[in-house]
Amino acid sequence: MNLLTIAFFFCLLFVTGICVSEELDLNRNTVIPHTEVELAIQNIVHELNETYLYPEKAKIASDNLLAKLRSGYFNQQYEFSRFNHEVTSILFDSTRDSGFELIKQQPMTLSAIDENNQESDSKPQDSITVEVLENNIGYLKITGDFYFPNENEILEEHLKVLSDVDALIIDLRSADKIAINIAQQLISYFVEPGLAIGNLRFNQRIDTLKSFNTKGFDRFKQDFPLYIINSSFVAGSWEFFGHTLKHFDKAIIIGQETMGVGHIAKPIKVSDTMSIIMNHAVITHPVSNESWESYGVVPDYFFEGNSAFEKAVDLASSQVMNK
Repeated sequence: MNLLTIAFFFCLLFVTGICVSEELDLNRNTVIPHTEVELAIQNIVHELNETYLYPEKAKIASDNLLAKLRSGYFNQQYEFSRFNHEVTSILFDSTRDSGFELIKQQPMTLSAIDENNQESDSKPQDSITVEVLENNIGYLKITGDFYFPNENEILEEHLKVLSDVDALIIDLRSADKIAINIAQQLISYFVEPGLAIGNLRFNQRIDTLKSFNTKGFDRFKQDFPLYIINSSFVAGSWEFFGHTLKHFDKAIIIGQETMGVGHIAKPIKVSDTMSIIMNHAVITHPVSNESWESYGVVPDYFFEGNSAFEKAVDLASSQVMNK
């Protein structure tokens, strides 16, 4: 292979790289036709008034969007990234809520599938594990998302293994997402049935969450030593779990302050290719009406990494041995 051939080969690679890069940029900045832009704005206005958590702020935001729409401001096509910026800026200025985000529903390509597979490979595998430590201390660890078929039964089966322990450590440092009803079920093992454990507030109503009747776990409902280990990445429904048991004096929290995500957001479709994420509910304590929003669940004992686990074992061992 002579020098001219090598030079041509590298030039070809360079040009190909530029083309691929430009194609990716085009995909990221897909042009939204003005008809879809206007439809999306109208649907966002509707969802603000029907779904967004704060009705007063929803009215201000929807009025501002409609004023822009009627003035012809949105009578043009947009690159998706610019449209997202325009809409979320108006919504933030109207509500001071940074939780709004437009997401584009794009067709799945081979490269996207490969990308998703790589992300899946690098993500810790979702699991729930149990172990009985020295001094008859139960240990339950959650890793990743607690989304499984028959997850209610799976949770109960694992807790049954620990039903005769003298203390229990629940390790959430690697936990990610969990549905509210599963967090509600887990709380129910440690409190009396029918107890109001949270208020779930929506735009136009408040639902009271009550503990379930979990038979066969009376031992956990008494003066039982329970320790929850949190990290700074624990968020959402797991915060509901820890915050609730702490405020009912049912658990000691060890580790770090959690993320402080008290709002519940969901994606809502506003056009054929776009959805908007908005906050539609918030959980508060049924008695104090407090939430962990912004400041998180504050631990009783501040520790990082494996020191948090060691502290939990020390506290549990002391409690068991001094009985």
